[in-house]
Amino acid sequence: MHDPSPAPANARAPTALLLLGAAVLPQAKPDAAAAELLARVEAARGRPTKALDTLAVEGVFELRFDEAGSEPVVSGTFRESWDGRTSFRHTSSMPDVVDQERGFADGVVWEIEPNAGAKVHDGAEEVVLERYFALLRGAPAGELYRNVESRGTRELAGRPHVVLTMTPPEGAADMWWIEPESARVARIDLELPTSRDCVFVFGFPEWSEAQVRFGDWKRFDGADFPCRRTVRMGSMEVSMTCTKVERGVALDPARQRLPEVVVKAAARTSDASSPYELVDRAAQPTAAIRFQCKASELMATLATVFPEVIGCVKESGAKLAGGVPYTRILGRDGDQLDVEAGIPIAKAIPGKGRVKSSELPAGRALMTWHFGPYEELRAAHDELRRQAAARKLQPRGGSWETYWTDPGMVPDPAKWRTQLFLPVE
Repeated sequence: MHDPSPAPANARAPTALLLLGAAVLPQAKPDAAAAELLARVEAARGRPTKALDTLAVEGVFELRFDEAGSEPVVSGTFRESWDGRTSFRHTSSMPDVVDQERGFADGVVWEIEPNAGAKVHDGAEEVVLERYFALLRGAPAGELYRNVESRGTRELAGRPHVVLTMTPPEGAADMWWIEPESARVARIDLELPTSRDCVFVFGFPEWSEAQVRFGDWKRFDGADFPCRRTVRMGSMEVSMTCTKVERGVALDPARQRLPEVVVKAAARTSDASSPYELVDRAAQPTAAIRFQCKASELMATLATVFPEVIGCVKESGAKLAGGVPYTRILGRDGDQLDVEAGIPIAKAIPGKGRVKSSELPAGRALMTWHFGPYEELRAAHDELRRQAAARKLQPRGGSWETYWTDPGMVPDPAKWRTQLFLPVE
């Protein structure tokens, strides 16, 4: 359905102009009922009175998984800001985890995730996310779609809603659910790229059918904004409640620019034909426990080590740099292992008991992915060393592995993702 091939870097700006300047695209004429309803939607939403076309939003959010019941798994605060059509920035802040961010600026659509780090979106992902960010701003339909068709009336939350098929210049159509009496957009259905953290950790597909529900509309500076937003993707639901909405405010230019880590991610290239990639890593602070055990006892030992480390980090008030634990083999004597196991953190913490501050080293490393049960990891590490030798790369210290998949969410071991690193000269 989607073209996975990346667009060349110099194609990003024209793509952005195509979407964000879509008001000048040739439009297919919608049917009369759809056109009349969309006109009412725009009239009900209103127009801001200030000339400066900016929007800043703050609020709180809760994330839930169906598998975990009704209680939120994660909660925190969020900030969003739009500088007209030129840039967007979203930041989710959580008490125990480093911030998650995403946005659009300088023709680049990007995200920074606690575990997966920075990514620049290309191709179909770039196109649909630009449109999604514009929808959240309240962009008129004429800026984003080339054709509109009515699909009749359907029930939503026990009330009739008119459903419109909204076809963009590129990609699959979206579905708008509109409450006819108030002319409010109650829900938009569209296909969105799933965050890599959800793909790697929870086994989500790379694209997800998303339902974005809107409610609690309030007027700010002459235009309405939905102060409640709920995004459902598969078994995950994020509920967002705005506590502050400001239009026409002066935004911090530094916040709207591309983050430096995104600029670096956009400049990186890799050999996509090989599963082994030479990467440059920054030093990563960790909290860890060092211990010795037999190879056959490693997984059982880790089941007690990781909760102890995480408990110590939370008690210290530090933030996790994601939630992906790692194991580093520092030495091996027959069946006896010398192991460091822990979790990345935002900055070093004072040690307590068995838990000490440590660090995954900076510099070059040969990296690969293993898909399958943990029993196969020793063979995967042996192959990683053989690949380093074939490239004439000299190892400098023990290799390590990071466990991306939550087996509680992904019970099939064949789908477990483990990332392997071997530091090299």
